[in-house]
Amino acid sequence: MNSLARFVAQRLALLVLTLFAVSVLIFTITQLLPGDVATMILGMQATPQDLATLRTQLGLDQPALVQFWRWLGGDPFIQIGRDAVVNLHAAEDVTHYGRRLCRVRLRDRVETVITASRTGAARLATVLKTRSRQSSNPPTRQGRI
Repeated sequence: MNSLARFVAQRLALLVLTLFAVSVLIFTITQLLPGDVATMILGMQATPQDLATLRTQLGLDQPALVQFWRWLGGDPFIQIGRDAVVNLHAAEDVTHYGRRLCRVRLRDRVETVITASRTGAARLATVLKTRSRQSSNPPTRQGRI
C-alpha cells in the first residue's frame, strides 16, 4: 500500500471517528437539555395521554442507548415524517407549497420576459429611428482643400 493510499485511508477513518464522536456529543447534549421534546411539540396545554402517545411514537420511552442507535440510523438528509400537531404527512405540505412556489416563479418569469420584450422593442424602435434619420441626412464631409 503506497503512502497516498495509506494517507487517504487514515483520513477516512479519522472522518468516520470524528462524525461518530460529534454525533455522540450532540445526542448527549440534547438529552441533557431541560424540557421534553413531546412537551415542546404539543405545547404546555397537552394532556398527559397525548404526551404519552407522542413519546411512544417518537421512541422517547425507550432507553437512551436505543434512542441513540435509532437517531444515528435515521436518514440524515431526508427525514420527512408526520406533523405531530395536525397529524399530516410533511411531504403533503412540501408538495403543496412546492407547486405553489413553482407557479409563482413561473408567473414572475413570464412577467419578466414580457417586460423585457416591451423594453427591448422600445429600445429597438429608438435605435431604428435614429439610424433612419442618419441615413436620410448623410453627414457632409468637410475637409481641407
